Amino acid sequence: MKKTLLILIAVIGTLLLAACGGGGGTQTIEFQGITMEIPSNWKAEESTLSDDYAIYEKKNSKGHEYKLMLTDTFGLMDDGTYDLEAAGAFFKEVTEDNASYSDPSDPVAGTFAGKYDMHTIECTYNMTGISKDGAKEVSYPCKLIRIYMGDHDVELQFSTVDADFEAFDNAVAGATCE
Repeated sequence: MKKTLLILIAVIGTLLLAACGGGGGTQTIEFQGITMEIPSNWKAEESTLSDDYAIYEKKNSKGHEYKLMLTDTFGLMDDGTYDLEAAGAFFKEVTEDNASYSDPSDPVAGTFAGKYDMHTIECTYNMTGISKDGAKEVSYPCKLIRIYMGDHDVELQFSTVDADFEAFDNAVAGATCE
């Protein structure tokens, strides 16, 4: 009897975790030659999936809990006008000038997938949320990454309600490139 009760509790717990998206599984996404493993509960916004743009998100009852946006953009260092330091300064300047972001950190240089130079900026993502009470300004902790891939760059924007960057950081750390 006791063993049956424990098995029943374990089964119910597993079902609840799966229903809440806490099962811990991952999915593979590919964008512009980049392959990443992200949590399986970050769902693709189907209307955004293209060669130029993609959004994956997990929503809660109040809106976005996690949002990953991938964008293909022009190659900043392609023609030799910018070196890595100048590219980082430009990336920060563009971030500061964009009303969607505030309080950007200095860009931190790194290497993406052991292959491409990149910069990371931490900032606040500001947006207008629409609810039954009308429009409301909301702000989320955010990380921006610009990956310098030669003739084009890829920008990753990850925003999260509770400043939980662990899954995103793991996806970036484990990413591969063609």
